[in-house]
Amino acid sequence: MPSELTTRSLAQGRSLRGISRDLDLDYYAVRRYARTSDVDTLLVKVTQRRTLLDDHKPYL
Repeated sequence: MPSELTTRSLAQGRSLRGISRDLDLDYYAVRRYARTSDVDTLLVKVTQRRTLLDDHKPYL
């Protein structure tokens, strides 16, 4: 999993840019993985995001 690889690479002293190049991931994705300790909390944030249509869903 990318989050496990990111954590291991950070423990080895690698930079976020280097990790993103090696794993072929976006820098900001690697940064998100590095900042969170649990992948489940990261996924919850993504799935509970509001959209522009939320206010209009009752009418659609």
